[in-house]
Amino acid sequence: MTEQEEVMFGMSTEQIRIVLADDILSVEMQVISILSDVQHLMEIGQNDRARKFINIAKFILAEHPTAKMAKKKAA
Repeated sequence: MTEQEEVMFGMSTEQIRIVLADDILSVEMQVISILSDVQHLMEIGQNDRARKFINIAKFILAEHPTAKMAKKKAA
């Protein structure tokens, strides 16, 4: 894991991809679940951890094939 990955996500992007591959939920449900976790973390004052979870959700959305197709259409 790079220093940047540690600061942004608290794990490597490869670890995120592994977790996603093992998850039975759709990409949308994965992101919804992460955002629910973020709400809880914010309630208990773990803002840095919440920030990392938000970055993970953004990474997931950016990596999703639908997001990549939208980028191509915009180009």
